[in-house]
Amino acid sequence: MDVKTALISFVEEYLNSNSIPTHRVCLPCGDYSWLDFGLRSALPGGRGYHFIQSCLESVGPNTIHHLLDMLGCVYTVFQLPDRAGLLVCGPVRLGNGELPHVAAQAQSGISVQEVPNLQGFYQRVAVFHQPAAYYNLFTALGSRVFAEEAFKTVHGRLDDLEYWHEVYQRDLSAPEQAPLGIRAFETWHSIEAELIKALCLGTESDVLRAAAKTQGADLPRLLADEVWDAKTCLLEFETLLRRSADLLGVPAVLLIPYRSRHIQLIARVKGKAELSALLTQFAQDYYLLTRRQSMSKYSLLTQKIITLVAQDITADLSLSAISKQLNANAKYLSALFKRDVGVTLTDYVSDRRIEMAKRMLFLTDLPIKTIAQKCGIPDIHYFSHLFKRRIGCTPKYFRGNHMRISDFYSL
Repeated sequence: MDVKTALISFVEEYLNSNSIPTHRVCLPCGDYSWLDFGLRSALPGGRGYHFIQSCLESVGPNTIHHLLDMLGCVYTVFQLPDRAGLLVCGPVRLGNGELPHVAAQAQSGISVQEVPNLQGFYQRVAVFHQPAAYYNLFTALGSRVFAEEAFKTVHGRLDDLEYWHEVYQRDLSAPEQAPLGIRAFETWHSIEAELIKALCLGTESDVLRAAAKTQGADLPRLLADEVWDAKTCLLEFETLLRRSADLLGVPAVLLIPYRSRHIQLIARVKGKAELSALLTQFAQDYYLLTRRQSMSKYSLLTQKIITLVAQDITADLSLSAISKQLNANAKYLSALFKRDVGVTLTDYVSDRRIEMAKRMLFLTDLPIKTIAQKCGIPDIHYFSHLFKRRIGCTPKYFRGNHMRISDFYSL
């Protein structure tokens, strides 16, 4: 058994010992009842697993997805090495376990009268009382199982039972018409496609014109709360735009601050009225970024330098070390990089390390000293000095005064 397989097996055994189910699956599955003890198969109309399948099919390589469903349960999913299927862990409830089934019913719109085994479902779902420890377990696993330069963690939603309840349940009585909720989704999917096409191939005017189509469009009903509907739509659009910018060659180091700023804006949304303006801002941000920073315009040597930095941020990334590794003259390399990127190599590496630190402060509960080491700055005092000089505050202050991903999902 190789090291990667042994590590994954260890995590499976650990979770199973804590009554958290794990399943190795290959898609498509003919039966998803193993996912939730058969709960969704009891939904009237048998439509309960439609969105789950779509979500699992979107799981990409080198990525660990922590997915929250409408019942307050978390599922963790990732591709096994060599793409030998998926490992699906869960359901599990994170926290103190005080959420009663009646509260979840109110949130999801599903009642015990409609689905009698809902109460029994909650009795079977394990509660893990230390969310940070749960997430850190997978962060440690991912950093050892996946290629470090490509590994990432994503927080999202698995499916939406509210969508089933509000759209299908309501509109089954009028099959001759396309349900309003379905039409709204089709409209927004059309806008998504036009917006992404404009970002990749069009002009700034094309991007703004596509974004403007969201003004006045019916909002897809995913949740009972309109504010959360607006936040969900914005988060989905932001993710699509960011991934498109990534495909266009924008280095990940340049995408992270945009993503962080956009999420903080989404978290402050108070209603649908803000949606179109924010979406237009996101689209314009990524359009301008892709046109300025796409790696395709860089020289081959500069592309190699950026790749080296991305591969191992903890390595010796000084000008002398990189020039030796690329067998190039240091002065020439320095001038070329500054001309292509607009900043010195030293500043670029420092920015990359600090942006990575911001992300880890934003996403994890790791000690600041550990984060400094993972960012390639083992001297905690120098790390704090550099962080404050570039961000304007200490790492401790940044962590305590910026919204975390976990906070965003608990709004």
